[in-house]
Amino acid sequence: MHPFPNCSMSKIAFLEDDSVTVVHCNPQEQTLLDASLAAGLHHFHACAGQARCSTCRVLVVEGLDSFGPRTPMEAALAAHYPWADNVRLACQSRPAGPATVRRLVQDTLVANLALGPNSGQPVAEERRLGLLFCDISNFTAITQGHLAYDVVHSLNRFFKLLGDPILANHGTIDKYLGDGMFALFGLDNPTHDECARRIVRAALRMVSAAQALNENLQNQFGFSFEPRIGIHYGPVLVGHQGHPSRMSFTVIGDAVNTASRIEASNKIYGTRLLASEDLVAPILPSLEIGRTLETELRGRSGSVRMYEILGYLDSDPLYLVQSTFELLAPKADAFAIDFYEHMFALKPELEPLFVRVEMKTMRIMLVRMIALTVQGLHNLPSITPELRMLGQRHAGYGVREEHFDYAEAALLHALALHLGEAFIPRVRESWCEVFAIIRRSMLAGFAQGAENAMPH
Repeated sequence: MHPFPNCSMSKIAFLEDDSVTVVHCNPQEQTLLDASLAAGLHHFHACAGQARCSTCRVLVVEGLDSFGPRTPMEAALAAHYPWADNVRLACQSRPAGPATVRRLVQDTLVANLALGPNSGQPVAEERRLGLLFCDISNFTAITQGHLAYDVVHSLNRFFKLLGDPILANHGTIDKYLGDGMFALFGLDNPTHDECARRIVRAALRMVSAAQALNENLQNQFGFSFEPRIGIHYGPVLVGHQGHPSRMSFTVIGDAVNTASRIEASNKIYGTRLLASEDLVAPILPSLEIGRTLETELRGRSGSVRMYEILGYLDSDPLYLVQSTFELLAPKADAFAIDFYEHMFALKPELEPLFVRVEMKTMRIMLVRMIALTVQGLHNLPSITPELRMLGQRHAGYGVREEHFDYAEAALLHALALHLGEAFIPRVRESWCEVFAIIRRSMLAGFAQGAENAMPH
């Protein structure tokens, strides 16, 4: 480390195309990048000054002795490219004396016109995310053999039904790619274990949703959409990319390419859902695995271990509730009818409490409440306020805390009736957990609702 001079400020001249900008740098407190940004220069630094890119590098025209030795991080980059001795990273340099430099990465047009108030700011950050690619097997043949509008209509239904499990498990649909989609998991910084559970849960539900959709598509249009899904976990750069007037949020990196190649491997091996070992390692004992594949992926050196995911071996309550609720969706009204009939049979004095509400409206509200809870189980704070309001309204009807026991019994009765063999003990336990969440949240809104119900 070179000694700093007694004078705290170093005078650095930045050569521009037709001008010179003088910047004062305090090497004890600032890097050269810090000083140039403070002076208002449009100095690129895509990695936010962490020596993970080369966008802030400068050519030292005069005063190289003022810079001192490279930091270890800068030295590694300089050796990799390699750079001449007078090419330095501004984010790693603290010049202790006067110098003249020229930025090596600059775009006057972008600096002056395009990026606006955030010009020069880092455009990406490195994160570890779950990545999901999905496309449709044999889609080209489907488009060639059927009416285009029928295909587009069906494709939008496909995206809706397969997108719901992604959103319900805290995923983000990054983009649609013709007949496919790309989704991200982990933007809220969950643990690796939790991220893996979310993405596997979503992928398995996507497979089930496609099966249910295909029965309908085959009957109506004579074709079906068979999804191929690849899931992976790894480091990516997250940020905004594109023309300055049309910047869009996305991710890039080798992990994205790997996830895409894993999805494409389904075509080779005749599978529907493949996951990398990098993703599922923390939860592997809980998964039902089909084939284990060790292969080299195109465009990537070294082999990758992939697993064919068939389901869960242990009880994942969230997955069990989400997947069985999908089975109820086509017969939601009949389910609600059976719920109320059974609850009123168990406790006849409950029926008069709802006389002011039309029964059809009550059925819609019941299904909506359950759907809201199921879709929001991954983020309970987001659904608690609405459930509290629902509790407030029911207290206004005259519902009491002990009446929830009859509602739970009616729910389990209707579930058993409509799920049939799928209503196994683990599913029952999971739905009991869901009802406990509904009960707690609604009871939290009871106090104000009970006050509203009291005569004044």
